[in-house]
This record gives sequence, structure tokens and C-alpha cells, in this order.
Amino acid sequence: ECWAKPSATGLAANSRLISINSDTTTGYLIISLRTTGELRCYVNDSNRVNTAAGVITVSNWFHIVMTAGTGVVPLIYVNGALVPSAGAGALAYPQSNSQIAVGATIYNPPGPSIAQPFNGDIDTARVYERILSPAEVLMNYNAGRAAHP
Repeated sequence: ECWAKPSATGLAANSRLISINSDTTTGYLIISLRTTGELRCYVNDSNRVNTAAGVITVSNWFHIVMTAGTGVVPLIYVNGALVPSAGAGALAYPQSNSQIAVGATIYNPPGPSIAQPFNGDIDTARVYERILSPAEVLMNYNAGRAAHP
């Protein structure tokens, strides 16, 4: 979960909002933003969930939430509302020995390789050990709206 405001200079290809990488090459979860304004959520590369293009635009704050867990179909919420998405079914979630990055990806942890930075502002990034309910997603969005006009 995070608040994100892409820069007016444009969207970068596959810029990372939140990245969780385990110490293996196959254990990761990524929430990224594409140049088309599409959100893409990856779990272990072959499992992706995508929104339509234009869901996110530049120079505006958006509250973005992905709910996912082992054996659960991931859902994407924008500004408190479930957004239609297409892609993977139930996923396997990264292990607990993972590294979390906000605004970029750390490759080959624990190495220093950082890539695919987000061009803009990110605020109030959170990762939970459980799946948020739709009511909790909406509550978090409403609680942060005043600070993110």
C-alpha cells in the first residue's frame, strides 16, 4: 500500500513503487507503474496482474493497494476502489526473509544493485503480514485523502 504521485516529467517504464525481493532469484513481489499509466503487480515474474492503461496519471496523488497472499488471487485498488485487472490466478508469495524497497528494485539481495526508480513522490508506504479487507482499504484511503489532495 502506498500513496504515489508520478512526476509531471512523465512515467518511466516499469518504475517500481514497492519491491519485495527474497534471497533467491524467483522470490519477489513488485508493484510497478508503466508508461501507459497501467499498474502491474508481479509475483515471481511469470505471475502478473495488470490494470488498464490510464488508471494512473501524472501530477496527481493516488492511493494504491495490492492485496495478495499464498493461494489468493491478487486484487488492485486505486483510491479506495477495486480496479478491474487481468492476469494471474492464485499466487505463491515471497518468503519472510525478503528485502523491501520503496521507489526502486533491489536486485540480487543483499547486493547493492538498485534499478527502475520511480519518478515522483511516494508517501506512507506500508506492507502488511495479512490481506486487507475492502473496508480497510477504503478506510486507509479516506484517512490519507486530506494529506494528498
